[in-house]
Parts: sequence; C-alpha cells; structure tokens
Amino acid sequence: MSINERVKAVRNALNLTQKDFGQKLTLAQTYLSQIEKGDRDVTEKIQKLICFTFNVSEEWLQTGIGDMFVESDSTILSQLSKEYGLDSFEHAMISSFLKMNPTQRKALKEYVKALIAETSATNEEIATETTPDLAAMRVVNRDEEEEKLIARGVELMREQFELEKKQEA
Repeated sequence: MSINERVKAVRNALNLTQKDFGQKLTLAQTYLSQIEKGDRDVTEKIQKLICFTFNVSEEWLQTGIGDMFVESDSTILSQLSKEYGLDSFEHAMISSFLKMNPTQRKALKEYVKALIAETSATNEEIATETTPDLAAMRVVNRDEEEEKLIARGVELMREQFELEKKQEA
C-alpha cells in the first residue's frame, strides 16, 4: 500500500468525506482527491498535518508498519507536557487529577484553597511586619505622574517632528 493509499485509508477509517477531511487539513477536496489517486505527492507538511490532526502514527503513514492510530489515553496530556515543559512529576500530578472522580477533585480543590488561604495570611503577617511607615513616605499622586509622562511623550514627538522637518528641508 502506498502512502497515498494510506491517506485514503485514514480518511475512510475516520468515516470522513474528502471535503470534510480536506477542510480539517485546510486542503481543497480536489487536491485531496489527487493525493488519494496518486496524482500528487504527499508532502512532509501534509504528513505532519494528518498525524497531528488525526492522531495518526507517523511511522504507519510513511511505511505502513505498526498501528494506524497512536493509541494512548495521555496523548493530549503528552502534547501539553511538551508544550509547557512539564517534568514527570507535574505530568503525573495532572494525570492523577484527571483520573479522580468529582468528589475526589472537589476535596483536593478545597485542600488547595485552604493552603492558599493559610499562605496568604502568612504573607500578610510578613508584609505587616516589614511594611515601612507610609506617613513618613511621600506618596506620589498617580495622576500627576501620568500627566508628566504624557507631557514628556508629546514633547518627544514634537522634537522628532522638528528633526524630520529639518531633514526634509
């Protein structure tokens, strides 16, 4: 079986029309038809799109060896792990959370909320102990600062305009 025939086999296994299969890959139906007939080559880009979009084994698509589809419950989690650089512990933690029933998830969420509340209270205590006396400090009016920044920006734009005007002359 050629790679072109394997593309057709994937489409048929998914029970998709050429039009629907092509739309998911952003390929025109006529282009896909030509691929399936062997009139066009299956480019590397199209191979990658098929594998990524439909969870098809690259080895199977290229050679016909192995299973057509990558069979793994954690395929999406594996992709997320790669995308976000999760280590094995983080991967296992998320995987375990997903396998919990709703009651277990709720209990874990409540526990984490309690930890966050405790940490926040501790942080507030530390902040209170280390916060300087605000009465002794000059408090800057944000509106005044914003006005100064805007005025400086306008001034710089005028200077730039003047320079451009001189260069044109």
